[in-house]
Amino acid sequence: MDSQIDLFEAIYSQRQITRYKPDPVPQGALQQMIDAAVRAPNGGNTQPWEFVVVNDPETVQRLGELYKTTWLDAMGWEPSPTESRVYRHARYLAHHMPEVPAMIVVCADHSRGSGYLAGHSKPVPGRPRPRVGHSHHHRPQSQGGRGSRNPRPSGICRDD
Repeated sequence: MDSQIDLFEAIYSQRQITRYKPDPVPQGALQQMIDAAVRAPNGGNTQPWEFVVVNDPETVQRLGELYKTTWLDAMGWEPSPTESRVYRHARYLAHHMPEVPAMIVVCADHSRGSGYLAGHSKPVPGRPRPRVGHSHHHRPQSQGGRGSRNPRPSGICRDD
């Protein structure tokens, strides 16, 4: 990503993107997006996520078809006559998701959180919360790769 814009310019001027060019996405741009995402604020700094970059065209197409089917099953295969502009654009994206050049799949890992979803009791005021599987940084290369505690699902990721 060569061109940078001011934070507030981005907040005030950027709009939803539902149409993508077929051009390959540079690896550096994907890494920069993940780097920005891992710095997002999160409760207790638990960072309960993993990121999987998918840029193999066949895998992107398969995941895009799953997204399309799931979205259309939930929202209806035919638009209603009163469908809003936002949903029309989202519907367009659902239909064309199998054609995007790359995806970053964000996976929530609730076992790294704290409280109810991680199987812990409610926090007690004044008592520190236990840290569960806390990760201080993201290592995209270790996402299910050799030696990882999270094996890659067959056919979903590709070793680069």
